[in-house]
Amino acid sequence: MNSEQPNNKDYRFWAGALAGAVRTAFGLVWAFDAYLKWQPDFLKNYLSYITGVVSGQPGWLTPWYNFWVSIITPAPALFAYLTRIIETIIALGLLFGFGRKWIYILGGAFALLIWS
Repeated sequence: MNSEQPNNKDYRFWAGALAGAVRTAFGLVWAFDAYLKWQPDFLKNYLSYITGVVSGQPGWLTPWYNFWVSIITPAPALFAYLTRIIETIIALGLLFGFGRKWIYILGGAFALLIWS
């Protein structure tokens, strides 16, 4: 074995450790966000958070925000609880490493949905 070639076992160890560290970092971010969602003010002000964002957006985005406001308005508590639960599941999945493939898909889709 040539001494200049990297040891495949070392590479796999460090790649796995790096992947675990990145997953944990994202899990901590999601956990902090979930913690904020479980605060009483989030439930109380959920609809105002959503409607408050509409006013400062470009005109071409107004229909998108109005669409979401019209969906959330009839049952804001339901959507607030769903947001809490989904973010908590994502955080726990990332931190404890269960359901990785599905947690990654759920996390990416949910992040795209709430940040769009």
